[in-house]
Amino acid sequence: MTRFLVLAAALALVLPARAVPPSPERVVVLANADDPDSVDLARHYLQARHIPARNLVALSLPKEERITWDAFVARVRNPLLKALVARGFLKGDLADAPDAEGRLALRTVANDIDFLVLCRGVPLKIANDPVRLEAREKQLVHQPQFAVNHASLDSELALLPRPGTPLVGFVPNPWYDQKDPPVARVFDTIRVARLDGPTADDATRLVDNAIKAERTGLIGRAYIDEGGPHPKGDKMLEDAGNLCVRACFDTTFERTPALIGDDARFDAPALYFGWYSADIAGAPATPGFRFPPGAIAIHIHSYSAVTLRDPARGWTGPLVAHGVTATVGNVEEPYLELTHTPAMFLVALCEGRTAGEAAAFSNPVLSWQTIFVGDPLYRPFAHDLPEQLADFGTQIDPDLAYAMLRRVRQLDAAGRQAQADKTLAAAFARLPVLALAREILNRDLAAGRTPTFAAARIAGVAEEPGLVCETAGKLADAGRSAEAALLLEKQEKLGVKLPAKAADLARRVGKPDLAARIARLHPPPAPAAPANAP
Repeated sequence: MTRFLVLAAALALVLPARAVPPSPERVVVLANADDPDSVDLARHYLQARHIPARNLVALSLPKEERITWDAFVARVRNPLLKALVARGFLKGDLADAPDAEGRLALRTVANDIDFLVLCRGVPLKIANDPVRLEAREKQLVHQPQFAVNHASLDSELALLPRPGTPLVGFVPNPWYDQKDPPVARVFDTIRVARLDGPTADDATRLVDNAIKAERTGLIGRAYIDEGGPHPKGDKMLEDAGNLCVRACFDTTFERTPALIGDDARFDAPALYFGWYSADIAGAPATPGFRFPPGAIAIHIHSYSAVTLRDPARGWTGPLVAHGVTATVGNVEEPYLELTHTPAMFLVALCEGRTAGEAAAFSNPVLSWQTIFVGDPLYRPFAHDLPEQLADFGTQIDPDLAYAMLRRVRQLDAAGRQAQADKTLAAAFARLPVLALAREILNRDLAAGRTPTFAAARIAGVAEEPGLVCETAGKLADAGRSAEAALLLEKQEKLGVKLPAKAADLARRVGKPDLAARIARLHPPPAPAAPANAP
């Protein structure tokens, strides 16, 4: 990962796009013709991204998320291959007869597809087939953990133009760690993305939020949640966090085994990388919580995308339900080294690549367990910091406070702390929100200055509960109990549901009535019913 950290350190925040970015003309969209929501989503995407109508392929597909190999070959793979050849997206000669697995084989000579986008209603994964596996498992006798043929449907379709691929195990991804790989290496693969989620509205929001975020740029903070079961995974996340810092995002690291809790600061999470929980939990699972438009979130887990239909099971589907715009996941156990690498995903984005390009760049293998969920044409840094700073001068938008925090971090990184302080003070005078006030407080305390924090100066808008509680706690620690109390009371009046731990804080700063009101919002769980006697 050293190469990626060195690269990120050189980012000037106006980052170059690749010479020939993916084109809507070369995006093929697959929908389930038997699912009206799937077709509606596909048409919405075509219209939103100006993709030609001829690029929509609607096939009669199974409606289940998990299908058999027989169903995959007969109802998905072969009909799709025929359609792509008939429409000229793939060029070559179809073999006269299918192979031993029943697959039509194309001797590909041209591939005019930048991305294949699967719409909600297209099956998610292919079940293990012991009959097909039995004759081939000896190929991996020294690596029995890979002697399986279950896989994400997306990852199998990536090899659609390549004849004779093995069903057992995986194959290297020629896009992995390659900025512009030679055409000869990639013409027989397809980069695949998926617009999917627990509901049709969730999947549609992936498109709308991507386009919205491209107009405003990716704005917010970064959160890195380490403390998982293996040092290698923690290192992967630490690398991603270091990139966030070097790209000047205000960044929180959680390095204990606990997840970022629902009472912790979690304001404006534009970037989230974490592990290791089977199902969504902690701050991202808070009822009613929504990620900001454009947010990119990855939670590493072996079965993070075991289903995309349940808003509480796994991580990939629930993250989409909570508003994430781009994410990845695993439909079955991929093993840590064979899933997406978060830092590689992020560095590709920082270079100006699209989310679909970043997903391909960071995914080591195909014919395996991974999926990418989101609009592959989404470019989060299409409107980056210089443009956002210009917006700050003409708009009164609380979200732009986070662009100013990036600018402050940029000045700090250049050794211009005095200018950073002046920039921050001017930003707060124009936009008096808590995120900026919190940074001023941090800097005053770090420099040994008397805090200038004044809760009365903060605009009367509801702030994120964790940020409110964290700031009030820092004020109390600094002997500013009156300011802490005023901040808590002001936010309570604005309807903010303060976390349970704020009750103790309210008592600490001399507000027992406020503490009682907060406590009533968090009644203790009812005791478990006693087990029936035998």
